[in-house]
Amino acid sequence: NIQFITLNVPAGDKHRNLRQIRQVCEKIVSENYDVRTIIALGNNTILNIAGFISRIWHSPVNLILIPATLLAQTSSVHDISARLNVGNIPNQLMIDTRPNLVWIDIGLLKSLNESDILSGIAAVLQYCAIDTHGFINVFQSYVQRILNMEMDAVEEFMTEYHGHRVRHFKKSGEGIYRLGSRIVQIIKQQSVASPLNDGKTQLLGIHIELCLARKSELLSEQDFEALMRILKQIPLEVSISDDEKKKLIQTLKEEHMLRHFYLLKTPGEFEHAEHLEENLIMDALNFTCQ
Repeated sequence: NIQFITLNVPAGDKHRNLRQIRQVCEKIVSENYDVRTIIALGNNTILNIAGFISRIWHSPVNLILIPATLLAQTSSVHDISARLNVGNIPNQLMIDTRPNLVWIDIGLLKSLNESDILSGIAAVLQYCAIDTHGFINVFQSYVQRILNMEMDAVEEFMTEYHGHRVRHFKKSGEGIYRLGSRIVQIIKQQSVASPLNDGKTQLLGIHIELCLARKSELLSEQDFEALMRILKQIPLEVSISDDEKKKLIQTLKEEHMLRHFYLLKTPGEFEHAEHLEENLIMDALNFTCQ
């Protein structure tokens, strides 16, 4: 006797915004539906939209998440926040979701393409950069088997990954990752890099973020080199001209992203000088695109 409606939501990250939230809410209202539970099946965009709506609805709503990509399955259990983009700036709105249930089915990953798998690997690399505790070496031993979609290896890896996050997770360096995400958005919009699928774009962003983290001394040389060894197993083949790099930095300055980058560094360790921020980003781009 359960009554339900099904809503299809676009999966791309560009739809993770208030406009999409409004469209979903208006659809629910138009159906005159009394929402008691939301079940979200899909990638991170779907899960974030569902999580956000579950917290702003006028009456209590149960939330069940069924992540269907490697990226979503690696992040949904421990990241209890729903995040939305505002304009061109990623993850500007955030709200705690606290789902009632997260149901991970490894079998769903069999439907993924190469781009989806690479996006998941990028998410794990980002976690390794935020909180290492020896997990980099564990991950390195699984990368090729995950790329080959050996399901037993994927299941073993997911078990180790979630157990490790429960024991060790801490949160730091978010300013670096927000800046890296925006850099990749600009590269895609300006079409200054060779064509990349979404998965390789995610990895390009992680590559830039790791370089920024190292040059800002948020990541040790040892951990940086270990993460680079993993990335080198997946060639990106990206080329960006010096003029395009300068244009990119100018866009960041106009959007005041350099200021956000500074604010999230450790206070007192760095001189607040715009040229320093520009040099860090240029060095990271040069290293990534060499």
